[in-house]
Amino acid sequence: MTLKKPFTLLQKQKKNTPNPTDIMISTKTFFTHRILKTF
Repeated sequence: MTLKKPFTLLQKQKKNTPNPTDIMISTKTFFTHRILKTF
């Protein structure tokens, strides 16, 4: 459940904002969060 939520949010953001800059920011935030979780 927890893993599905972030993925859906990313998908929604991509659909709402097709701008490459926004997608890059979303991906960066996702990766940073993942890295923080691992540590």
